[in-house]
Amino acid sequence: VIDELEYKELRQRVEDGWSTSCLPPLNKVMLHKINEIRQRWEEIAKNREGLRIGDRVGRADQEVSQRRMLQRSSLLMEGEVFGRDKEKEEVIEFLLASDHENGPLSIAITGMGGLGKTTLAQLVYNDKRVEKHFDLRMWVCTTPDYDVVKLTREMLGSTDYHMEFPGSLQNLDVYQRRLVEKLKGKRFFLVIDNLWDQNHGEWQCLSTPLFHGEKGSRVLITTRDTNVVKTLRTRRTVELEGLQFHDCWRLFKRHAFVDGNSREYPKLEAIGKQIVEKFKGVPLAAITMGGLLYSKLEEGEWIRILESELWELELCEDSILSVLKLSYEHLPPQLKQCFAYCSLFPKGYKFDKFELVQQWMAQGYVHGGGRGRMEDVGCDYFDDLFSRSFFQLVDGKFVMHDSIHDLALFISQHDHSITEINGSHEILKVNHRLRHLSLLMTNRQPDQTDFDRVCRFTSLRTLAFFFPQNINFQIPHSLFLSLKTLRVLDLSCGGIKMLPDSVGSLIHLRYLDLRRNIFRSLPESLCCLYKLETLKLGGCRLESLPQGVSNLINLRHLQVNPNLLCRVVGIGKLTCLQELEAFPISEGHGIKIEDLKDMNELRGGLSIWNLDSVPSKDEATRAMLNHKWRLHKLEMQCNGHAEDGNSELEVLEALVPPARLKDLAINGYDGVRCPSWMGQQAISKIESLCLSSCRNLNSLPPLGCLPFLKTIEISCCPYLRGLPSLPTTVRELTLHDVGL
Repeated sequence: VIDELEYKELRQRVEDGWSTSCLPPLNKVMLHKINEIRQRWEEIAKNREGLRIGDRVGRADQEVSQRRMLQRSSLLMEGEVFGRDKEKEEVIEFLLASDHENGPLSIAITGMGGLGKTTLAQLVYNDKRVEKHFDLRMWVCTTPDYDVVKLTREMLGSTDYHMEFPGSLQNLDVYQRRLVEKLKGKRFFLVIDNLWDQNHGEWQCLSTPLFHGEKGSRVLITTRDTNVVKTLRTRRTVELEGLQFHDCWRLFKRHAFVDGNSREYPKLEAIGKQIVEKFKGVPLAAITMGGLLYSKLEEGEWIRILESELWELELCEDSILSVLKLSYEHLPPQLKQCFAYCSLFPKGYKFDKFELVQQWMAQGYVHGGGRGRMEDVGCDYFDDLFSRSFFQLVDGKFVMHDSIHDLALFISQHDHSITEINGSHEILKVNHRLRHLSLLMTNRQPDQTDFDRVCRFTSLRTLAFFFPQNINFQIPHSLFLSLKTLRVLDLSCGGIKMLPDSVGSLIHLRYLDLRRNIFRSLPESLCCLYKLETLKLGGCRLESLPQGVSNLINLRHLQVNPNLLCRVVGIGKLTCLQELEAFPISEGHGIKIEDLKDMNELRGGLSIWNLDSVPSKDEATRAMLNHKWRLHKLEMQCNGHAEDGNSELEVLEALVPPARLKDLAINGYDGVRCPSWMGQQAISKIESLCLSSCRNLNSLPPLGCLPFLKTIEISCCPYLRGLPSLPTTVRELTLHDVGL
């Protein structure tokens, strides 16, 4: 309801020029909806009071989770570990190295749950070389809700298994003094397994007694959260990856077959190897599935496991999903919904960090709260998930391990679905109240029946198509009329011939991705999507943009061929735009330089084209370029065909760059000298300067007042007669086709 109210206000502003403080009057329909919500809310509150439901529910869930959490000791069963010899030797080498520093040195083993961090620590802890090298070994295991007093008591208890403590004693000073007595004069080795907290103050308090041990003492930490490593400033980090297939298969065999012998069952062995491929090297998955299939010799049972997802199976409490679920339960609330949303993408999908953040924003998952712009807060969310091993970096893109993706599917199965359209009735089995839906198709074109089935999901907030790009299809007019609550619509699969004008009915839409499609035009109704924040049109065959695209006044991100922008009238109304690849000035009807006046949210890089089309210095002044203080890179481009170089100079003089600019390029300028601001404090932060195809330029201004200038590149300036004295900071000077 609030969303509809905001939409109507935006429509009024576009159509009638209302100020932002004006709200359209509430009509009877809207008032009725608000009253309905109020009544439902009061009823819910009354039921809650009657049932006495409160925060105790959350606390109870957390307590159950803590009880479920498996505490691991230092003991390790012989012959249970495969494929960790290299990592074991790396850790032991660090432990046994000599040093002369006061205080223990620390090393961390990181990685997502189930990779064997604790097992590796156990291997190291029980190695004879380690046992011989240290006078004292201690092993403690934490839980997400640990406190310094409890952990200190466990460290103390680990020094003497016969030590007894009064159950009521909670005096940290007593415990720490006793621990200091135990550690004095001894070279110790402490393992802190499964450390969650990253509070620097608590760690300093916890580690204070450890500085009383002998030189050469060591602390080994296992954690899923790389932020813990940064807080603790560990000297070395061993990041665990999945096992090689051979080692994972050996581990699976040991748990799936009697005595680990699979040779007597060649058919099961063949199926088993396919099952192991799905684990992507996660040891706990091999152990869990092996235990599930132990002594089961029916081929059908093994095939069922092969064809099932991990999250669909009923597993024991120490299974891979149960272990990974602890990581999920430890997330802050805002990160839980962001993580669950990732279940909409296929396994192995390569995430673009910024695209995902834009979709989170569209769903309302990102809350600024005075912490900065929404995109930056969303990136912090993503970085937090990455630090907790929910994402892995592969070739510059982020991916989810298959087991983490299974966890996302398990967590979100009631309101998220990724469904394959294969001609079956599979989609009919999905809950019709679903909020988020992704559709996969591999072998045929979607038809009217497929879209009719999608139309039944009238509460959808997300609809994404993952189709091969060689499939061409038509979206029916009825689809968008049925899905009016959509906030995210991803049609970047390509192959769409035409976008129906019913897209204009999606008044709640914030994110629209139409990249790589084959339509040549867009319906004018698209310009009624006043709530739209992200519009992606890259790689389309568009010949023009709708005339009213400047009505999308909430737009923050616009990806489009810059050549299509030049005819857009009133682009200056898009004052929320965060980035714009190029700003092509039109000679006639279209973009004007003064349209930049209020576009002060632009950041990153901007290329201004066709500056020789700017008619006057006054119009250039009205652009107020120096107010775009978030820009770090600026390119000023002329066509190189101006009749009067002096008029170009006047225009450039009026386009004073923002003070924080770092990279400046001027191309195709026909004047004989540079604008005066180039050698002044106005651009004192400049680090890179590039001048190209300035064919009449004969001199440069003094550059000594640019104390951060590092790189100068000058090319195709045949009349340039000399260089001024350069700052001592310049490290690279490139000259090509200049008249020096």
